[in-house]
Amino acid sequence: MYGSERSVSWYLMKLQYVPQTCNSDINCVVKNETDNGYIELDKQYITLNELYFICAHSNYTVIEREYFTEILEEISSCSNGFILDSSPPTKGDVHVHNHRGFITNPQHVIVTWTGFDDNIDATVFGYPEKLHNFSIRAGK
Repeated sequence: MYGSERSVSWYLMKLQYVPQTCNSDINCVVKNETDNGYIELDKQYITLNELYFICAHSNYTVIEREYFTEILEEISSCSNGFILDSSPPTKGDVHVHNHRGFITNPQHVIVTWTGFDDNIDATVFGYPEKLHNFSIRAGK
């Protein structure tokens, strides 16, 4: 599929489905048409801490090339959703496993954490826990 060789209708949705039309659909926030393969949304359409979906639709397309004909199948699909979170997770405890205060193998460091919580529940995206991901960085 070449997004730059076909017109794609993009929808910012409150529920996970491709609408027939955006104007008459209460769950459709905004619709944009592009031929570059992606969409850019203005922040004015997105409320913090609300679940949204990006949905796309493009008709069956035939492209005549110099030596062959290329067929691009219909697209009708939605993302698994996103939320713009207004706040970081609440504090928790991070523990770096060590031996008497020293990391014995710097190529294999075990880090665990407990007590973190978030105002956004990642289970709405199908993840098994409320807080889907936590990252750390180690350096000099």
